[in-house]
Amino acid sequence: MTELNPNGLPPLAEDEKITTVMVYLAQGIAWGNVLTKSQIRVSTWLRTSAAPDFMTLYQANYLLTYGGSTQKPVQYPVMHVPSKELLAFHMMPPNSDPIDYDPTEPNRMLEKASLIVGGFIFEGSIRISSISNLNSYIDVTREEYSTLYDLSITCRPIPSIGTMKVPYALIRQAAVIWCNREN
Repeated sequence: MTELNPNGLPPLAEDEKITTVMVYLAQGIAWGNVLTKSQIRVSTWLRTSAAPDFMTLYQANYLLTYGGSTQKPVQYPVMHVPSKELLAFHMMPPNSDPIDYDPTEPNRMLEKASLIVGGFIFEGSIRISSISNLNSYIDVTREEYSTLYDLSITCRPIPSIGTMKVPYALIRQAAVIWCNREN
């Protein structure tokens, strides 16, 4: 196991960085710090060949999101989450990477969508072909993760969590429920 510094983080090499992220699981959410190479774009990390089999969170917090009562997160110095269990993933605000697409690209548009992710509702937009729609996108795309942009995230079982706004998140396509929204 990696030796942690007194601040609870692993020592960093010159080519590494620490980023605070949030992961959504079927039974709850976890957040903490991940260690990556500096050149890794954390917001799209899970879509790359550098994606880990286990996401290691340092200074981790875990919160069950069912039960409907006010709970306190459980804290762990280190948490190893199997990447195959991640329903969604994003950097914690105010952290963010530059947008990962060219907004002037022709024949592309943002389609509004709502996703049910465990106990969470993700309201945002997905970038698709201008001759497509959400239904055909879901039918033909074979990516493991899709990117949802300009998100508002709420937790139905625990409304006191409030609404989180994030510029984008990765969503495991086969593990969430997709819902069309009116434009």
